[in-house]
Amino acid sequence: MYAALLHYAARQQLRPLQWPPLVFFGVISYPLYLLHQKIGWTIVQHLGDETTAGRALGTVVAFLTSVALAWGLHRWIEDPWRLRLRDWARRLAPARAPAPAAANHA
Repeated sequence: MYAALLHYAARQQLRPLQWPPLVFFGVISYPLYLLHQKIGWTIVQHLGDETTAGRALGTVVAFLTSVALAWGLHRWIEDPWRLRLRDWARRLAPARAPAPAAANHA
């Protein structure tokens, strides 16, 4: 499976992975991982009763809340700090010397 993914990635034939919902969940996957269990469980406990419909409602609300909070965490915390840290690292990195020009042997 891994070899097949590498093969298709090298040939740029993984267009299904560029589907916007997959890209969105890929972008928020880490904040969603951090938030979903505690927040989701709390919402399900408070909203979902012992009926099947109550649990379904609690699960849907927990999912939507977790996704919204994960997006907010990515948008207003993770992404701005990533850009700040990238700029900071670039300023601290020593300036690179230009590559020597190739000798022109005419």
